[in-house]
Amino acid sequence: MKAKIKKTIKYIVLSILSVILLILLVIGISLNFIFTPEKVTPKVVEAINKNLNAELKVKSIELTFFSTFPNFSLEIEDGVIINQLDLNSSMTYTKKDSLIAFASCRISLNPIAFLTSNKIEVHHILLDKPHIYAYVNNNGIVNWDILKTETEKDTTTVKSDTTAFKADLNIEDVTITNGNLYYDDRTTQMYASLHELNLTLNAIFNDETINLGLKVDTQNVIFWQKGETLVKDVSCGFVTDLSVNRDTKILDIHNTKAQINNIEFIVEGQLIPDKEKKELDVSMDLNLEVPSLKTVMSLIPESILKQG
Repeated sequence: MKAKIKKTIKYIVLSILSVILLILLVIGISLNFIFTPEKVTPKVVEAINKNLNAELKVKSIELTFFSTFPNFSLEIEDGVIINQLDLNSSMTYTKKDSLIAFASCRISLNPIAFLTSNKIEVHHILLDKPHIYAYVNNNGIVNWDILKTETEKDTTTVKSDTTAFKADLNIEDVTITNGNLYYDDRTTQMYASLHELNLTLNAIFNDETINLGLKVDTQNVIFWQKGETLVKDVSCGFVTDLSVNRDTKILDIHNTKAQINNIEFIVEGQLIPDKEKKELDVSMDLNLEVPSLKTVMSLIPESILKQG
């Protein structure tokens, strides 16, 4: 009897392993012979462009599974999104006609977690060497408003599903490396740029809490308005751990540090909303670390010092 049970268990295990191997074989064949970059790239680009008032161009899009198992990855190489509106921009640099250009982008997620435990687990999002140009013209029209409205999309009738979608979301790591950000606002004659921008973000969303970790730094900040330079050659950094209780809406702030050159602002505390009184209680510990008065004075624009 025991030998029969063992034999049955053996057959069950072998059957499960055979099914798993067959699935992996099908995935491998599909990724290597069917969903190749040459076939996937134009289809994905076409589908995305149908929903944009802009044009997406990429060198290649590749799907990977075995090299990132159990995560499924989407890798995009040499991408650019070009706004199709004539905004009369006079920005003079190599990517002046693009909203964003990047060397590579990788999105890696775990489909097994969603199938087995209703969790969306994003393992990694990497954006390498992005150049982002945010522009506002004299009429207040912005170049990042690129999503088509429902009336602009194809009018194919689709039955909508109003069923509420609920799933926990874990984002283990969002990384931006060596980026450049430009903001050019012609309505206020304001310009700002961040060079050598690096960012790391992680987040957890569930029914009880929202947890967010953020680290960002940039080595060269420039800011001017109405032709006057207010900030130049300033390095900045920001680190924080935030936690929000979704029931009480209390925000906990931990390990928070803002840095401008060698000046550091350190913050710990809570923001406690009172729904009945419609008030916000603030409990904060603030510290300022300054090496010398000269460090502070170096941040004041020369035009203001001359006025004094």
